[in-house]
Amino acid sequence: TRKIQERPSLSYFAGWHTAGINIVGSFVLGTLAGMPTVDPAAASLDQHRGITARSRLCMGVGFCGSFTTFSTFSVDVVTMLG
Repeated sequence: TRKIQERPSLSYFAGWHTAGINIVGSFVLGTLAGMPTVDPAAASLDQHRGITARSRLCMGVGFCGSFTTFSTFSVDVVTMLG
């Protein structure tokens, strides 16, 4: 961000960090949505292929939500303070 401020010719890239973080988070969330869901009580450990519904919820809402929101917020705050 500082390099963009120092060189006006790079001003085209201002704001793309937000889009980049959100796109990466969307791909991770899409990957989680595409994984098969298993019932841990019904499947044995040998047949355990996929993730549980609870794991999907925790990773989707917890990780992806905090990654996209917190990363974008922190970058914007640093930009505003800098």
